[in-house]
Amino acid sequence: MVLTLHDAWLLSGHCAHAFACTRWETGCGQCPDLTIPPAIARDATAFNWRRKRRVYARSRLYVATPSRWLMDRVARSMLAPAIAEARVIPNGVDLTVFAPADRRAARAALGLPPDDTTLLFMAQPENPWKDHATLRAALPRIAERLRGAAVRFVALGMDAPAEQIGAAALTYAPFTRDPATLARYYQAADVYMHATKADTFPVPCWRRSRAARRSWRRQWAAPRSRSRKA
Repeated sequence: MVLTLHDAWLLSGHCAHAFACTRWETGCGQCPDLTIPPAIARDATAFNWRRKRRVYARSRLYVATPSRWLMDRVARSMLAPAIAEARVIPNGVDLTVFAPADRRAARAALGLPPDDTTLLFMAQPENPWKDHATLRAALPRIAERLRGAAVRFVALGMDAPAEQIGAAALTYAPFTRDPATLARYYQAADVYMHATKADTFPVPCWRRSRAARRSWRRQWAAPRSRSRKA
């Protein structure tokens, strides 16, 4: 059987991510937070952990994870003895869509000002794994640090009225399933900000890195080339 893990639920007595708790390594029980999704009403975490271990003891599994971080947790868990083979297979990104493009053209297509310093982030206040509260609290500090520049925050994934944060503007962009539109936001941004409490493989960061790759190469490769010629 092939198992592909996208969170750590198979490694614990109930939670999809244990954060700083390490009880999942030794048997769970006396759970410090039953509200972590998927939430449970009473503490049966030790029982659930033992049930999973019994199932794994009768299994021979081929396990894939999208990140080394999650695979490291697998290796420390009750799932490890059942593994016949394990591989890290990162989530894929369509490089024909999430590719470098002209930043000003991307901004024009999205109706964003061409010369603002644009900082993009995903607006996911309902997602328990993303740290939206910390990111939102950071916006006034960033605006203050960049005072004197035309700064625009773009919150992708939420439809809400525009806001003013100090001298900076906050623009909301509704959720979209269109990959081309999504790619334009990454291409239009100067910076992508990603705050998270737990993440197995943050696809938005990977998409942004692909969309911005050419500008990074122009910034860093040319000076190294000149240095070698000297």
